[in-house]
Amino acid sequence: MSNQRAALPLAWCAFLTAIGACSVDNSPDWVEPRSALDRPGWYHAGFIVRVLDEQDRPVEATVSAIGPWAGLGRDRGLATTTTNEDGYAELRDVSSDRSLYISVEPSERLRPMILPLEGVSNGIADLGVLRLKRNIVITGTVKRVANTGSSTAVAEGSVSLRAVDDGERLGWAEVRDGWFRLDDFDVEPMEIEFDDRTPRTPDYRARLLIDPERQTQHFDLLVNGDVLTVEDPDAPPERGPVAAEVPTHRIALRFVDSEGEPIPTARVSVAGRPQEPSAVTDADGRVSMDTEAVPEQLYLSGPWGTVSIGVESPEDWELAFGGPPDVVADILGQGEIEIPIVRRVELEISGVDPQVLVYSSGYGRQWRTVDRTLVERVFDDRTWQGLLRVEAPGHLPRFAAYPVPGPLVFDFTGDGQHALVVVNENGPVAGVTVDLVEVATPYLDRVAVNDPEADIFLGSLTTDADGRLARLGDPRALYVAYVYAEGHDPARVFLQAGSETRVEIAQRDVGVEFSGLSVGERLRVKVAGRDSLVALNRVVDPSRVAVRLAPGTYDVSVENADSDVERGTTFAVGKDPLVVDTTLDRRPELLLRLPELPAVPARYRSEGEAAAETSPADRWIVWAGRRTTRGRPMGALAVTTFGGVRASETPVEVEVLDEPHERVRVLRFSGSGRWLVYLAAERRSVPHLYFVEVELAAGETRELEMPRLDASLEGAFERDLVGNTHGVAGPRMILIRAGGADAGWNVVNRLPREVFFLGRIDTREFVLRPPADMPENHDFAMSDLPAGEYHLFHHLGEDSVWGGVDVSLRAGGTARIPRLGSDQPGTWTVEVVDSKGRPVRDQVLRVRDRMHEAWAAYQEIPTTGAYAADGIPLPPAARLRGEPVSFESIRPGWVELVLDDPAGPARHYLRKAEPGSKLTLVVDD
Repeated sequence: MSNQRAALPLAWCAFLTAIGACSVDNSPDWVEPRSALDRPGWYHAGFIVRVLDEQDRPVEATVSAIGPWAGLGRDRGLATTTTNEDGYAELRDVSSDRSLYISVEPSERLRPMILPLEGVSNGIADLGVLRLKRNIVITGTVKRVANTGSSTAVAEGSVSLRAVDDGERLGWAEVRDGWFRLDDFDVEPMEIEFDDRTPRTPDYRARLLIDPERQTQHFDLLVNGDVLTVEDPDAPPERGPVAAEVPTHRIALRFVDSEGEPIPTARVSVAGRPQEPSAVTDADGRVSMDTEAVPEQLYLSGPWGTVSIGVESPEDWELAFGGPPDVVADILGQGEIEIPIVRRVELEISGVDPQVLVYSSGYGRQWRTVDRTLVERVFDDRTWQGLLRVEAPGHLPRFAAYPVPGPLVFDFTGDGQHALVVVNENGPVAGVTVDLVEVATPYLDRVAVNDPEADIFLGSLTTDADGRLARLGDPRALYVAYVYAEGHDPARVFLQAGSETRVEIAQRDVGVEFSGLSVGERLRVKVAGRDSLVALNRVVDPSRVAVRLAPGTYDVSVENADSDVERGTTFAVGKDPLVVDTTLDRRPELLLRLPELPAVPARYRSEGEAAAETSPADRWIVWAGRRTTRGRPMGALAVTTFGGVRASETPVEVEVLDEPHERVRVLRFSGSGRWLVYLAAERRSVPHLYFVEVELAAGETRELEMPRLDASLEGAFERDLVGNTHGVAGPRMILIRAGGADAGWNVVNRLPREVFFLGRIDTREFVLRPPADMPENHDFAMSDLPAGEYHLFHHLGEDSVWGGVDVSLRAGGTARIPRLGSDQPGTWTVEVVDSKGRPVRDQVLRVRDRMHEAWAAYQEIPTTGAYAADGIPLPPAARLRGEPVSFESIRPGWVELVLDDPAGPARHYLRKAEPGSKLTLVVDD
């Protein structure tokens, strides 16, 4: 258990205990501190960089901050500048909702650079010097030589540059009308390869000798039978005029509904061809667009989802992109296409003139304006919901899950003034950037967005000369203001209707210098125990590395050029200037002792291992992080990294000690605080993922032993849970230690059975159908478990239910449990009060589901994400309004609860749940 306990007044707890609503210790298992610095991504910060060539000459270049979703219109607020005469570029007030890239675009003589960068909150990242390499440009022609000796230009194909030593592709280009162009590659011993895209053709490859002193070169590639020859002519041939690439097909359509009314502001795109342009229908429902190929299927998208329009020609639509069309039409021949109305949505507006409302649909920062008449009609019969954004002049935006089964109600009559004044120690601060977000909607409306716990960004405002701003807002919403002022720590504050919230921001005015650094190293300064990055410096001059910070405690880590952390320490900032010695290595350490793993399963052995007399033993892989694992195996399932770019930091160093069977690891962490340590078998001899939570202080060395994996569990489940080609979406069973996840090793399993049944996706209803030979009984037996007392949570029943059952695992024994999913869920009531018995208001109480957290980490894959046929549902949540709240679908057992303060900490509780009863949760501030 974590040590952050709060004392409960004995008299009040005694009273609650007497009525059966309180235990003696009703404090949280863990208090997760959160501030504006904990907002993920890069917010209102900047960077400095100097761009030089390999001779240290300043480079004239365009330098940009590019968000990972820039191509989709997201991450607005990113910036572009040019280097000055000394090669310096500086950008400020860059805001991105995730990590970003720094793009450097020089003239053609130098190679461009894309640099992934971790976000700094309200600070400056000093990237030091970026040296650009010289750019070699190759042009060429590809000709096919006939037996007569004549040659003809190859119309199309592709060429690749491949390294001689390992065959790695160094560059690639299309061949168009016999010509190609290659640049931006490393010059080394290489071959050039031609692919004419014809099945069963020989491998056309030849050695290519490049003069690194010549910036531009031309080569002729001659294809003669099975041989590719490279010629370097004295003078390259002149290329004739190049015909402009023009689309080959024009789509001109009018979309109407089944009542003959036009469908305006709907987006039309080509299915399966994201590179093709898209267009929006006009007020009369008309759209025109050009495509390079004959489209077989179009998408018509609106706030209700997507309708597909396809031709009749494909014989098997099951194999086509997107499945069979909703509407069959002659896309190129018809002038008008009718889209049937599935149902109508009645809009009920009060408090404002309905004519002034602006509607848009989308998520995050990407919103597309749509016509009201489009909102009133639903053309798609699927159940997926998105977000609808409604704006009225003078009011903060309103959101609703859409489409809805009944009327859509927007009531502005009760909107109240939400005001904020920003001050520092010298008085009001003008011109402060304030990001407003709404935090309750993703929890309460159960919207299937990629990141269901993400705040909804409303917009950025600026304080006036008196440090104030005010807007009308929905009193039922939960608004949080993130306050950013240059030279200050950002602040996070909850706005209440009808009152003015005052926030004082702390100045970053204490100078902190860092000694003991070397040129080329990177310095990262974070809030102690957190991932909140406040400074990032790439060392150019070791004698001049300094930042300004506000009073507090910080972790600092030093990386080498390969982004590996080499050393780190923790320091406290007071009111006086400080010098931090970075040669000290006070990183927390964990000595991890592991049991021996069984032999590698036959299907995961190499040919040599399969022929060997002795079966090879499997090997542990160990990693750690602050949050739910991403990009690593989850049992037998490979998890894909979610969103954005890699932050270019390896936060945990894992050292393998020279012990028998490599069963000892030393983990060195880049900072102090709470970490999750994960274990898995490298080649799946054990199908589980194991994790434990540990709290570590600077300079601390702790030993931790993974116990013998000699306990077993047998049981059965009811649900016909089957997989598709991507497997099952997320883990389905998790064993949490009875004392909490930091009380010992916990176990995660994808699907507790040996045989995996593949189902088929019904593209019409978007559900996964089980195979005909699915067995009636879903018995399972799990081994390789550590002994101990656990709460077993699962998603193996027919219904979405939350709650864990008690499981006792004995060393060398087998525990048998009742059929999972057979217990009847019910409604559980929770009352949240403070230490004086007063109801807690304006916070979100939610059920924590670690399986959903792990699944949400890779939701961008359609078949295993928000659209997954077997997806893990969002756990229930409720806004506290001063009265008890009820959670449905709770099974008898244990539940993890999280009390989220919009502007403060999150309190985690593991509590016994009894449907039909009431739990009183006492919060001591």
